[in-house]
Amino acid sequence: MTSLIGIKAYANPKAKRIIMASDTQLTDIDSNDVPVSKITGLTKISVGKNWAMSFTGTYTSFVTSFFRNLKSKGNSGLVEKAMLHKFFPEVQELTRKICRKYGQPHIVDFLLAVSKPELGLYFVDFAGNILEKPPEEESDDYLVLGSGEKYVRPFLEKKIGNWYIDKDGITIGAAVKVAYEAIKMNEDINTGGGLLNSP
Repeated sequence: MTSLIGIKAYANPKAKRIIMASDTQLTDIDSNDVPVSKITGLTKISVGKNWAMSFTGTYTSFVTSFFRNLKSKGNSGLVEKAMLHKFFPEVQELTRKICRKYGQPHIVDFLLAVSKPELGLYFVDFAGNILEKPPEEESDDYLVLGSGEKYVRPFLEKKIGNWYIDKDGITIGAAVKVAYEAIKMNEDINTGGGLLNSP
């Protein structure tokens, strides 16, 4: 449960960036999906040499191990290999482990930003498929995931559609500002604890 935002700051062709932002709150829920406790200060964006990846769904030790594995020296090429095939077998294996122990409601999805083979922002579904965007996403300028999506998406549509974007795209400064505002104004009870931003 979270709010994840990825924005393509492509206004300057010589300095294109992907801005990723998330809240830092972990919400524990009971068997009826009712929030029972909240912990703040959780980092939901992991950064590697040529990539940044954030997750939405249940935070488990399997997710921690997944990111540790991606960042280990021996696995430095896993993300590039996944991008080549547009498939992430490690995510598929992560889903299997989570389903075996916790059940399907606890699976995770990801936003992935890469600089190789070229700069891009992607949605990685629980099956490991690397997609340009989720099926319900309409924008080419940003991606939004998580329980706060229903609040964040209309906010981004209004802000980016009205004045944050110019004919050449969104500037880095505008992308950071609108991401911060979207997390801050979010009314989702499972989103909170401040903002984590990874340019």
